[in-house]
Amino acid sequence: MKTGRRPAAAPLAAAAALAAFFAAWCLLYPASWRIGPGTALPGVPHWVAADPASLRRFAHLPRVRALHCLGGGAWCLALLAQLASAAPAARHRPNQPRKPPQPAPEPAALRAHRAVGYCALSLSAAVALGYVGMEAAFPGGVAALHGPAMAATFYRPLVAGFCATAGQAAAAARAAAAARRRCAELLADGQGAAGAAPRNWAELRAAQAAAGAARAAHAAAALRYTAVGLTFALARLLVLAAGAACHATGAADMGEPAQREAVFVAVSYASAAACIGGAELAVRRLR
Repeated sequence: MKTGRRPAAAPLAAAAALAAFFAAWCLLYPASWRIGPGTALPGVPHWVAADPASLRRFAHLPRVRALHCLGGGAWCLALLAQLASAAPAARHRPNQPRKPPQPAPEPAALRAHRAVGYCALSLSAAVALGYVGMEAAFPGGVAALHGPAMAATFYRPLVAGFCATAGQAAAAARAAAAARRRCAELLADGQGAAGAAPRNWAELRAAQAAAGAARAAHAAAALRYTAVGLTFALARLLVLAAGAACHATGAADMGEPAQREAVFVAVSYASAAACIGGAELAVRRLR
């Protein structure tokens, strides 16, 4: 992987927009985390490509609502902070003389990015635990809610991928931090006269290359992790858009359960393809 390249701005902006939308969906409206056994359902347009009664499917599961629903909204907010704190590093310009590297304190933006990252990782664990509680609460697990095919090919693989990519992103971030500390040690221990190059230049260059590779690996894993998590956000957005389009054109009757379910399944798989495929295209830019 090339270590100087960053993900393009367009996918990051799209991720921020989806995270903001899904944070509002989870926390404000319809906010299924607030819907208990005696809570009235929020008003839902009749053309939405989903069963409004599905908002009550977790009403008797307060832990699922707290971990999965509320935690999912909080994860979106953490993701927004992560995207905002991922400031690009300064690059060397070819027409400027390259100065010998000097010891420097860790940037505050990097410390903030790491702190928010661990917060997002904790929220990811909460969301996954909520999903496990969902699987345990219903006979047959998620298959009882969305059918065996959707459970086996959509929900369960995505949750597994979400957990796996979160772990990969965290491991790469730790490796990058360790490499950065090693660079700082070499600069502090091997610095000669002021402005001179370090005596252990070869080892320093190797440590810098390792840090760059770890940063690139972290960026790739973080893109995939974000894409898997936001698949559900895009699916909810398309549930609204596709339902409205089908209603306006007469292509499908959202009042008919079978047609509504067909649209829901189609937009779910389309969302996974768009998010995961888009992430892989963004990852290719890092190579």
